[in-house]
Amino acid sequence: MIGSVRAARSTDVIAVGRADFTELLHGSPALSLALNRSLGHQLHDRRTQAPTARPRPTTVALIAHMQVGGDGVDLVALYSLGLVLNFAALLWSCGIAMRLRTIQAGPVIQLPVFLGLFFVGIGLDEFANPRLRRQA
Repeated sequence: MIGSVRAARSTDVIAVGRADFTELLHGSPALSLALNRSLGHQLHDRRTQAPTARPRPTTVALIAHMQVGGDGVDLVALYSLGLVLNFAALLWSCGIAMRLRTIQAGPVIQLPVFLGLFFVGIGLDEFANPRLRRQA
């Protein structure tokens, strides 16, 4: 088996054959134990999962002193609109997936949802910024 090594700084590399390495490990159990510990720690560090708890967007917005126009009713309405839109997208996606039953249905599912999200963003921008509201 041939391996590759990339060093972060100037390093001397010594090639040791398989038979010599096995003999070295049998002759020095302390070396074998130290190698196993080092490799175990490296493996543990690489496989440790990142924390899954994420801050909620509203909390982040409030901590960052984001200017939120409107009151609590508007915030509840905004979250309700988001839930309704997600539910509509879910129904659309499930309906298309059950009707077409193929992986090529992905763009058919995604395009209307993305267009809907795009146009809702334009409407919310006008709603959130009073200067953009049309005068009657």
